[in-house]
This record gives sequence, structure tokens and C-alpha cells, in this order.
Amino acid sequence: MIGLLQAEALKYRRTPTLLLSIGVPIGLGLLIWAVLTFGSGMSSLKGPAGWKMLGEFMTQMWMQMVLPFGAAIISSQVWGLETQDNHLKHLLVQPITRTQVYFTKLIALIALIGLGILVMGLVYLGIGGIRGFGEGQQVLTLLKNLGLTGLVALPLVTLHLWISMRVKAMTLNISLAVLGVMAAGFAAGSKFWYYIPWTYAPAVLSPKFHDMALILGGSVTLVLILLSVLDFRRRDLH
Repeated sequence: MIGLLQAEALKYRRTPTLLLSIGVPIGLGLLIWAVLTFGSGMSSLKGPAGWKMLGEFMTQMWMQMVLPFGAAIISSQVWGLETQDNHLKHLLVQPITRTQVYFTKLIALIALIGLGILVMGLVYLGIGGIRGFGEGQQVLTLLKNLGLTGLVALPLVTLHLWISMRVKAMTLNISLAVLGVMAAGFAAGSKFWYYIPWTYAPAVLSPKFHDMALILGGSVTLVLILLSVLDFRRRDLH
């Protein structure tokens, strides 16, 4: 398993997948810097108030844009690396199981999301430093919030990975992400949010729904992992 993970890490060197994990948070940071610099009434923010506002802004952008669509795109790309040139068939000739292959991909996805979170933290410090916010940075709070939202987004990651294992086209994953984000907007604040995994990220940051979001995120993730592994082990590869 360790050998598989090491080989997996080497695959992402100079690939669009790694570029997305690093480049998207940086691009998001440039957008936020522009808003803070040229936005009306925001250029004067300094100190703890500035750091707090920046953290909240980045968290919202992460939850609403980066996480749902990033999970869809990166999942497709991670599995797509194995389907190129029948690489998956050649891989399974080796003395490894399909379960090991699946968990290698899942761990790689989680690592890429974790990398994105760390880059977001660096972008946060960079923007605050450039803007001269001074004392009062709350980078640990930001990383905690992003980490929690990433944790309860694992149902999305496992779902998109399963779809990628079944359908080569990325279009289905992206379409599902669009529908999920729209459904989350309609279900927010209603009793139906439990059934829509795209609502778990904002819910986990709410003291009222924090515990339930963690329970739901963990339970749905385990179910999707089980179904994905069973499906992959029984499926014929063409």
C-alpha cells in the first residue's frame, strides 16, 4: 500500500490536477485581494477586524465555489489518470487488489484537498500582510474551519470518485455539482438539508448543526465507500 501511495504521488508531478490544488486557491486569493483593494468601504479595514473579515470571506468562497466544484473536477482527473492508455488494466495485473487501488485514489484525493487548504492558509497570510492588517491574524481558525468543511465534504469526494469510476466524461460530475449547489441553496434552513450532502459544509460551522453535520458526513461517506468498493470489485473492465 505504501508503494502504491508513493507511485500515486509521482503521477501528479506537472499535472493539471496538482496545478488545480495549488493554483485555484492562489487565483481566489488574487480575486479577494482585488475586492479588498478596490471595493467600496473595504480598503480601510485593518487589524483584527480585517483579519476576521478576510477569513470569513475566504471560508465562504471555499464552501460555495472551490470545494463543491473542486471535488467534482479533481475526482474525475484522479481516476482519469488510471484510464489513460489502459493503465488500470496493467496495474491490476500486479499483485494488488482493487480495494487497494480504490483507497489509494481516495487518499490521494484527500491529500490534494488538504494541500488546497494549506495553500488557502498561506494566501490568507499573504493577503493580510500585503494589505497591512498588522496584528490579530486568525490563520488557525481559518484552517480549522476549512478543515471541518473539507471533512464533511467527503461524501461529495466519494460520490464523484464513484461516478468517475463508472463514467469517463467529466460532464456528469460537474453537472451534479451544479445541481447539488443549487439544491443546497434551496434546502438551507429547511428540514431537508439532511438529505443533501452539499449542505453539510455550511452546517458544520453552525453551532446548532455542527454535530449532526459531522455524523451525517461520516455516515454517508462510509456508505458510499462500501458501495464503491463492492461495485469496483465486481465490475468487469473493458
